Amino acid sequence: MEKESLWLGRLRQPVRIAMLLCTGIVALLCVWLVANSLLSETALGMHEMIRPQGRPVVWAMLLSITGAILFAALYLSDFHGALENRPGGFFDIVSLVTSRMAMILTALIVIVMFYEVVSRYVFSRPTLWANELSLWIAALVFLFAGQYAMQQRSHIRIYVIYDIMPRWAQKTADVLSVLLIVGFTFALVWGNYADAQRRFLRMETFG
Repeated sequence: MEKESLWLGRLRQPVRIAMLLCTGIVALLCVWLVANSLLSETALGMHEMIRPQGRPVVWAMLLSITGAILFAALYLSDFHGALENRPGGFFDIVSLVTSRMAMILTALIVIVMFYEVVSRYVFSRPTLWANELSLWIAALVFLFAGQYAMQQRSHIRIYVIYDIMPRWAQKTADVLSVLLIVGFTFALVWGNYADAQRRFLRMETFG
């Protein structure tokens, strides 16, 4: 990756400091939560994490995790990858930021599953939330990675016919492809919004 600033400019250093600060707070709180879950019968689980009212430690954990992911994504998006197209506008920058979020969230899935394996097979205290959380995170990774792949034009496509088209026909094909994707996305959201809202309000799990 190139070290020159891609879009943050002078804000790169403050963003880096905020990232390190939030990450440090997350690390300290994680150590405390793990120790508490292994040594105490009143451990904080996923039930408490999604209902943080009256629990300042949970609030601190949620806010610091959000800050760490956000600032890390902003900082990492300021570097230009060797195979990446340079951003040409606001939405390209948003795509870069969310792609870095997808990268961080993928690492978070690994950490969650590693914790589950150690907790289950070393301490014989399996969690009820690790598999559920990893599936929710994976859904976000899928969404973020998909729009990044679209912005970078890295989706698989068949070039046999596309390459022999004149430029105007290629542009037309690109526009039609985007319209089809937008139409499919709209239909997906329209058809499943009520069901998703109902499941979310009921805190329904995957299984």
